Amino acid sequence: MRLDGRQRSQGMGLVSAIFLITVVAALSVAILRTVRADADANVQDILSQRAFLAAESGAQLGANRVLPPLGTGSCSAQTFDLGNLGLRGCVASLRCQADTIDSQTLYTLESSGRCESGGAIAERHVLVRLAP
Repeated sequence: MRLDGRQRSQGMGLVSAIFLITVVAALSVAILRTVRADADANVQDILSQRAFLAAESGAQLGANRVLPPLGTGSCSAQTFDLGNLGLRGCVASLRCQADTIDSQTLYTLESSGRCESGGAIAERHVLVRLAP
């Protein structure tokens, strides 16, 4: 019995369709993973920038407490919740140390900004030295 060309290629359409669907599905998964990784990196980058701003804000608030425009300042450890100031989920922790060098008092402020969002965490530190 001899088969003509049409009978020999009858099952190839189904095999080709399954192969094509598998390749497209694999490509879709690869693209989805790449997009997800980029989105996660962007979230972490933004959170890191917000943590830096929180640390910088903590240092500025601390500098205002150490060297106030009016009155006597104080050098003490403090924690600032920056959620009400536009940095939701961010906290600044401030440490202050006073050192006297050559009869001049120098203040060292170390501010740590920490931000959390959706399970991601970023923390940045800022160090400032003040001389009255």
